[in-house]
Amino acid sequence: MPRLRQSSVRHDDEWPVLTGDGADGATELGAAVHAMPLFFVAWMTIGTLLALVLVVRGHDARTMVGLGLGLGPLMAVVASDTIRRKERSAAPVVLRPGDDLGGPVDVLIVVAGHPDEVVSVRPDLEAVAPALGSLVLARPVPYEWADGGGDDPASQGAHRALAEAADRLGVLGAELVLWPGPAERAIEQFRRRHRSGLVLVSMPSPGDGAPTSG
Repeated sequence: MPRLRQSSVRHDDEWPVLTGDGADGATELGAAVHAMPLFFVAWMTIGTLLALVLVVRGHDARTMVGLGLGLGPLMAVVASDTIRRKERSAAPVVLRPGDDLGGPVDVLIVVAGHPDEVVSVRPDLEAVAPALGSLVLARPVPYEWADGGGDDPASQGAHRALAEAADRLGVLGAELVLWPGPAERAIEQFRRRHRSGLVLVSMPSPGDGAPTSG
C-alpha cells in the first residue's frame, strides 16, 4: 500500500510538467503560423517600394512592380544594375526624322499627356516660327519601351500620339521621338545638344481637370 501511494504522488507531480510543455509548444507553433504571413507581407512591401522608386525614375510600372512583388529586398540588386546599365545607355528612338527649316532656334516640344494638349504651346511656337531651325516632338516613355525600337504595341501607341500632336500644331517637317525616361531627362539632354534651343511643355487646357504634363 505505501508503494502505491508513492507511485501515485510521483504521477501527480509529473502531470503539470507535461501540461506546461504542451502549452509552450502550442504558443511557439501559433507564433510561427503568424510569422509566415508577416514575412511575406514585409517581403512584398519592400520589393514594391523599391519598384516604385524605379517607376518614378521612368521605368515601366507593370514590369517593375511585378519584379518587386517576387524579388522583395532582392529588388535592390536589380535596381542598382538597372540604373547603372539601362538608364545610362538608353537613347532616344527617332520615329520620323525632321527637316532643317534653316533658322537658328531649335525647339523641343514635350508631349507627355493627350495630343490635344499641344495646342497650349502653339502661341509660343508661332512667335519663334520665323527663326525656327528644327522642331522635335518628344514623348517620354518608360526605358523598357525603347528596347523594342518602336515596334511594340505600346511604342506604336506613343507614335500615334506624337503624329496627332504634330497634326494639331500644323507644322510640317517635325521630328517625332520617343524619349526613354521622365520628361526632365528629355529636356536636360536636349539642352545639352542645343544650347540656344527652346523647350516647350504641353499642358492641359483650363477646366480639363487633368494634371500638368511634363
